[in-house]
Amino acid sequence: MNEDEKGCDYLKKVPIYGYVHDTSPVKPSRSNYTYFNFKFQTANGFCDGVCFDKSLYNQVKQKDETQKSVRLSNYSLKRSLHNSNDMAIVVNKRTKIESVSECPFDHKAPPKRFTKIREIDDISDFTLVSIIGKVHIRSEQSEVKVQERSVMKLDCNVADDTSAIKLTLWDKNIPLVQEGQVYEIVNARVRSYQGEKYLSSNFDTIITTVKSDARNMRFVSQLMENDESISENTITTIVDRIGGVQEIQRYAVCNSCRRKLGNLQTDLSVCDSCGLSQIKTASDQTHFSVGIFIGGEHKVLLRVLQDQVESFIKLYNAQAESYNKINVESLTNSEIIDAFLAARDLKITFNIKSKLVSSILYSK
Repeated sequence: MNEDEKGCDYLKKVPIYGYVHDTSPVKPSRSNYTYFNFKFQTANGFCDGVCFDKSLYNQVKQKDETQKSVRLSNYSLKRSLHNSNDMAIVVNKRTKIESVSECPFDHKAPPKRFTKIREIDDISDFTLVSIIGKVHIRSEQSEVKVQERSVMKLDCNVADDTSAIKLTLWDKNIPLVQEGQVYEIVNARVRSYQGEKYLSSNFDTIITTVKSDARNMRFVSQLMENDESISENTITTIVDRIGGVQEIQRYAVCNSCRRKLGNLQTDLSVCDSCGLSQIKTASDQTHFSVGIFIGGEHKVLLRVLQDQVESFIKLYNAQAESYNKINVESLTNSEIIDAFLAARDLKITFNIKSKLVSSILYSK
């Protein structure tokens, strides 16, 4: 047993005093068990908490709402998902949660640490971050397959006063946002796709509307007055037509981290990024990106990933004659090329560093 394990085994037998904060709703995990999260205030600060016994939810929630001090015993500890250097309290059916009349320190609200979007480029994948930003919806929500399960997906851009980033929302988080509104987005997960950072919601993500109170009025007003996403690396241009389509690359992606897989000559692939071993299937080969050249002011070759290609094709179909409509579910290379070259008067948003397109819309 190492020192960390000894410490955990000892601490869980010692009662800990404090206050419960920020109790989440009961949520299902991907492994089909239920749990909820909370923050626990101790004499030394705040730590994460998780409970896997939903029968304790009302009791924990009541301690939170009444701001009464409690004593926890028979809990355990594990590494925090938010910071591997911190420990999280794990509560289960053996844990005792007792009210105490006195506590040597006062109840206080946990501090909120919000990350500026510009800082996310330097943050490791799978880290949970919290941001404040204005949401711009990039496309209509769509149904996709994730690990053989149908889920709803919505792609947005979210911008603050430093930059902008793609935000992918899933299922229950989708109805919580509206175009052009400012939100606190807590516990979004940092991900990468084709070298571009983005954020993804998950079971622990909390989205709330930010109001223009005295504390944040200036910041919110600034975001609300800006019609375009604020980013030093992202620009939007109007083109009358696409100058050309250079290449269409089709590839497999990792089932876990969604990065491009190498070693495609065998049925078994090992992801270079996360190390996951996986069997390639026909469905893995449906991912693709398209290289398009735009002339005019910029004269640049851009990359358009699959989600934006499919969103563009849906817009193209809405304007096309019935006999020219394209089946989005089974796009061929020639259909993609024809649609891009036939389109006129497009509004294209892209990152000037990565040359990655984040939005293609008709300007008229």
